[in-house]
Amino acid sequence: MARNTKPKTDNKTAVQETQEGTQGTHETQEGQEAPKPDPDVTVTVDYEAGLNLRDGPHRDYNSLAILPNGTALTVLVLPEGAEVPGWALIRCVVDDEPLVGWICTDFVRED
Repeated sequence: MARNTKPKTDNKTAVQETQEGTQGTHETQEGQEAPKPDPDVTVTVDYEAGLNLRDGPHRDYNSLAILPNGTALTVLVLPEGAEVPGWALIRCVVDDEPLVGWICTDFVRED
């Protein structure tokens, strides 16, 4: 992809130009639209015994909490290209405590 090599005629930085020229949009300095963040995906714990919230994406990682059946979970977006089949990084609130960790996706349902 060819880059615009036109010389700059003032002392504005690329960040200033982008902020001034694209407020409210998602454009890059080359004028191309940047990817928009994925909307939050919500899932619900669907396992009577509850679901382990772990500090890593495998059952060998420590359990941080047991999430009760019916708990709403927000799936966090992983960096582009990162995949962990069968696991999801989530955030939730249990007993007024915000929690972030990994869950096995076999025990949740999409809302």
